[in-house]
Amino acid sequence: MKSASSIIRGSDSFSLVKSFFIFLIPFEQQFKLFIAKAFETIFRIYVKRVDVSFFHSNERKV
Repeated sequence: MKSASSIIRGSDSFSLVKSFFIFLIPFEQQFKLFIAKAFETIFRIYVKRVDVSFFHSNERKV
C-alpha cells in the first residue's frame, strides 16, 4: 500500500509535467505558425520571380 507522501509526490510531479506541457504547447504552435508563414513567404517570392521571368522572357515574346 502506498503511503500518503508518495501519492503527494506523484501528484506534484504530475502537476509539474502538466504545467510544463501547457507552457510547451503554445510555444510549439507559435513555432509551427512561424515556420508555415516563413515557407509561405519564401514560396510567394519564388513564384513571383518564376512568374516574372517566364512572362517577361524573350522566349515568351516570340
